Amino acid sequence: MNLFIIVLFFVAPLVTHAAEVCYYGGAKKICLSRNGDTVSYISGKPMRLTGEMGIRFPDGTTSRMRDNTLSRYGLTPVETYANWPEYVKVRVPEKHDAFRLAQLMVERGEAKWAQPIWIQTGGHLSTTPDDTFYAEQTWHHEMIYSPEAWDITTGDPRALIAIIDCGVDTQHPDLWPNLLMGTSFVPSEPYVDPNMNTLATYQMAHGTAVAGLAAAKGNNGLGVAGVCWDCTILPIKYSSAELGYPADRKLAAMKWAVDNGAWVINNSWMIAPDTKDDENGARICVTVPYDNFVTESLSYATQHGRGGRGTVIVFASGNSGCSTDLNENFQTDDFVVVSAVAATGVITSYSNWGSATDIAAPAGNDI
Repeated sequence: MNLFIIVLFFVAPLVTHAAEVCYYGGAKKICLSRNGDTVSYISGKPMRLTGEMGIRFPDGTTSRMRDNTLSRYGLTPVETYANWPEYVKVRVPEKHDAFRLAQLMVERGEAKWAQPIWIQTGGHLSTTPDDTFYAEQTWHHEMIYSPEAWDITTGDPRALIAIIDCGVDTQHPDLWPNLLMGTSFVPSEPYVDPNMNTLATYQMAHGTAVAGLAAAKGNNGLGVAGVCWDCTILPIKYSSAELGYPADRKLAAMKWAVDNGAWVINNSWMIAPDTKDDENGARICVTVPYDNFVTESLSYATQHGRGGRGTVIVFASGNSGCSTDLNENFQTDDFVVVSAVAATGVITSYSNWGSATDIAAPAGNDI
């Protein structure tokens, strides 16, 4: 049985790699590991940057001197003290790098010290979800830091996640609160109902499971907890046991998702077969040729998705244990390619891998 993986973002994703950030925001050097809008002490748990900064001005600084300096940098005070003008908390404009700005102010003698503000949580999770099977999900949620994310947000209904797959159980009690009415691109049931109830057992399970990983309602006392409890699922039926994966339907399904407001389009299926049997009957990896339907889908999503801001497209790397470098469709930065890792954090034996892979996510029958 094929396995699936999915990566979800509460908002438009920031795909970055962690890097060490060192700066002199005062008398001593401060070093952190930074990944997008989170930081951590080296090898520690992530802490969210708030977009604010604390600044300690030199002794004797008056309120007027302080305000003139803040105005010069476009910094907005959010907290001041009448009897302590030397300290202020400010909002840092998005165009500024707070760490560089902190160091610059100290180097120029305008601040005694300056430090971006981050939120450090004392516990693991403020509110542990009460879903029936959450204990069995713990390993993969902890691997992608879901609990830390839930401390900040459990999603937004405006974040529309299209699941292009074999259909979704539209009556599933853990899914229906977050479901919109989708559509089907299976010729025998065109544009009617994305429900999968007529499909074979495995085909029924796959799309429903993927939707559940993405946005099963969390903390509702039943079932499982998805990554994004309050996001919205748009189910799109693209394949069936009899039909397979028609090439032209890729374009039709992704265009429909974009036109209907998808923020993210998840594709937990392979673009084309990437193995064959050689003359001795041994399975070998082969090159997957360029697919114009996929490329046109990406172009359309980039140009028209989310009012011109672009829709994020996610593809599973594949389950053949082959290099993603053999897939010509993956040689682009226009979508996210995801490989699979086990509970050990090591890539699974079946997952495709390679330089065309962007990120890895937990996967397998036990999530």
